[in-house]
Order: sequence, then structure tokens, then C-alpha cells
Amino acid sequence: LPQYQKALDINPDFAEAHFNIGVAFINLGKPDSAIIAFKNALQLDPGNPEIHNNMGAAYTAQDRYEDAFKSYQQALKLKPDYADAYHNLGILYTFRGDDQKAIAQYEKAIRFKPKSAEAHNNLGRTYARIGKYETALSHFEAALRLKPKYPLAQNNLQEARNLQQESQKAQKAGAMRAQHILVKTETEARDVLRKLEAGAPFESLARIHSIHTPTARTGGDLGQFFPGDFPASLEQAVQKTEPGKITGPVQSPAGYHVIKRIY
Repeated sequence: LPQYQKALDINPDFAEAHFNIGVAFINLGKPDSAIIAFKNALQLDPGNPEIHNNMGAAYTAQDRYEDAFKSYQQALKLKPDYADAYHNLGILYTFRGDDQKAIAQYEKAIRFKPKSAEAHNNLGRTYARIGKYETALSHFEAALRLKPKYPLAQNNLQEARNLQQESQKAQKAGAMRAQHILVKTETEARDVLRKLEAGAPFESLARIHSIHTPTARTGGDLGQFFPGDFPASLEQAVQKTEPGKITGPVQSPAGYHVIKRIY
């Protein structure tokens, strides 16, 4: 920091020095100070995507997700193949609990930067969280091929293997896992189905339409359950649906469900 400040004493309009001060503050865990430095840098160099990207990271550290989103979008507008911005946008969606959007961003990051061990690791974590363990394992393994001494990926790989084994045992014992969108009327449920058929993400519609607040926040994920845990009509609908497929409307005492089976 003192060296960058000396550079500014000589030339206050040195955008790179302001930017480097912002990065230093991020590393010190001081996002407030980082944002001030990045704003100074952007006044001098508004077309620099790297500054916008790092500004987004500083906003994310403050839980200012909308501001972070705008910064990442600006970085990508300036540089459409900016892998790090896609990666950071994936992290932002992860924080917001939107796994499908996070996956899309991580995949773009890998497309433009195939050797990003960090993007593979975060993509693997997201797939593991939604129960797609085989896909998760492949990304953790890719991360470790790129970066063999990567403790996070090593730990995530072992954890995913353990979760996969537990899931397989549970499924043999009759366990199921599904997502749902609960609405008050059959008409609303059919409207949700039409939106899904048109390509809308299930998770996004759950957040917008589901009246079951605890699962709406997680994209409708009911988690793993066994026969007898939920109303019979809901469980029977899940049992009759192939993994990855959607069914509905399904009536229960709580209302009408649109259901997507995970396993």
C-alpha cells in the first residue's frame, strides 16, 4: 500500500495505482476501502473490465448483490470472454442460492478458461449440492488434474464420494428427493407448468411463485425424504415420475404442487 500511495503522490491520475490499492484492501478484508479505490480508478479508466470485475467482488463481500451483479455485467459487456467475471458471477448466484444460474456461469468460465481449477471446483460443489454426484466428482477430479495440491478440491472430492455412497444406500431403502412449487390453485399450477415448458428455470419459478417459503428460498428443494414423510398424493407423484422429469398439478392439503424429481 505505501508504494502505491507514493505513486499517487507523484501522479494522482494513475488509474492502475488506485486499482492496486483496491485489490490490496480486498486482500486485507476491507471491502469499504476497496470500493472507494475502485471508484477512483473507474473515474480515470471507466472502460477497464478488470476494475469492474473487482468492484463486483468488493460489493459481494458486503452482501450488496445487486450492485455486484451490475459490476460483473458491465465487465462482461466490455469483455464478453472474461472468464473471471463469469466465475465471480457464478459465486454471486451461489450466495443467492440460485444453483442453476450459478452452474451456467461456471460453465461459461470454464469454456473461456478451461484450465481454471477454481471454476471446476465451484461447479463441482454446486452439482454436489443438488445431488448430481457423478457430475460433481468429474469436476473435482478435473480441478485436481489442473492443480494436484488443491486442498479444497481434495476435501470436496472426498465429501462428494461419501455423500454419493450415503445417497445410494438411502435410495435402496426407498429414499427420494424432489423439488416442488406450491401454489394455491390448479390454474396457478398450470400457469407454472406452461412457463416451465417455455424454458423457464424451475428454481427461479419456485422463488417467484411458491408459497412454501422454506423451500422457495432454495429453488423448491424438498431434500431427501422417505415414504410417509409427506402427503401421500405428493409422494405417489414423485414415485411415478422419472428422475429429472416434471409432473403436476398434484393436489395436497397445502394446495397444488408442480414437482420435479431429482432421484
